[in-house]
Amino acid sequence: SGGACVPSWGRDPRFAIGQCIESRAWREVVSEDAGRFTTGGLGKLMVVGKYEVWLCLHNHDCPMAAGLTTQYATMCYVFDEEYESFLPW
Repeated sequence: SGGACVPSWGRDPRFAIGQCIESRAWREVVSEDAGRFTTGGLGKLMVVGKYEVWLCLHNHDCPMAAGLTTQYATMCYVFDEEYESFLPW
């Protein structure tokens, strides 16, 4: 809006593979992966009503499948509040 910098979350082609897509709902992720994630607010990067929080899943296979690491690593997402979906960060 009005020349503001729009984050490019979810646009990195390296993460456009099945292992990097998180299709579960927020409540499913936090209940099924209890103890395996960290989450927080976006602070100055926040777009109220759209992008407000991030979530990182530890020991995830996406970074390795995307060719970024040689082992499981932390994978982070921004949560799109409007579409209730996770965008690779």
